[in-house]
Amino acid sequence: MKVLVCGDTEDREKVWWALYGFPKGTEVISDSKYPLSSLVDSIAIEFNWVHNIYIGDLQEDSGPRNQAMVGVEKPEFVMVFHSDMSKDPNVVDIARKAKQKGIAVIVIR
Repeated sequence: MKVLVCGDTEDREKVWWALYGFPKGTEVISDSKYPLSSLVDSIAIEFNWVHNIYIGDLQEDSGPRNQAMVGVEKPEFVMVFHSDMSKDPNVVDIARKAKQKGIAVIVIR
């Protein structure tokens, strides 16, 4: 199973519980430009999962990287951890691209 995780949370417990119970061999995908990526990395290590990190920075156009995370990785679903998605065009872009491909998007506030 592949899960793309994105958003602005730094609440490790929230992310841990949202990912807890996924099967052995789960693969998580995230974008390095968010602090969430390091949380996901530590959780993936704890659960013995593969973590694919897409490297980027805040000044870079995220469109191609978002397309790769959704189109190339082909996650089963996207988990968005965000208090207000409308304020983050990168996360909105990921969610839009996922929905266009028929991938479920779960928003956790």
